[in-house]
Amino acid sequence: LPVFSNNIGFQKNYIYNHTMLFSLTHAKLIALNKSLEISKDLLSISEVYDSGTRFVIKLDRSYKSYKGEHILAEDLVYSFNFFANHKKTSKVLVSYIKGFEECSKKEKFCELEGVKVKDKYTLEVTLKKPSPRFLEDLGDSAFLIMKKDKVELEKIGKCEIPYQTGRFNVVECTEKYIKVTNGQLDLYFSK
Repeated sequence: LPVFSNNIGFQKNYIYNHTMLFSLTHAKLIALNKSLEISKDLLSISEVYDSGTRFVIKLDRSYKSYKGEHILAEDLVYSFNFFANHKKTSKVLVSYIKGFEECSKKEKFCELEGVKVKDKYTLEVTLKKPSPRFLEDLGDSAFLIMKKDKVELEKIGKCEIPYQTGRFNVVECTEKYIKVTNGQLDLYFSK
């Protein structure tokens, strides 16, 4: 239950869970809303073509991260390519994108053939075969939307976390807790 404090407003305490933390601190195309239903977050419109193998994804132009940054189509393309190339990430979410096999065999950074920027807020993703859960899978906490040309990891106190693109940000990290805020609500994760 929230505890009222004159210094920080409403405060909630949780046991550290990286899934919950990353769900708050990183933009998602779709996410759970307050009623725990799947809803659009960064996603504005998605159009499906070619029997479910081609998706045109339009991003919400009004979305701003806690840092005041817009998330652009090039950021999402970068995120797909990062996951396809990075050795320590789960590749399941990008494995059905056209060109994944070719990229996974290369030693150097490779751009997925099936991911293209159409304009500043629109991208097209082509899959090898239809995947009815493709957009839903992108809401998974394992898929972090990152900013192109930003540091991969941010150091905040005692933490190193992927560059934050969500509406909440880690603002303090000690040996005992992590503080996350959106400017109105502070959440604390006990370590």
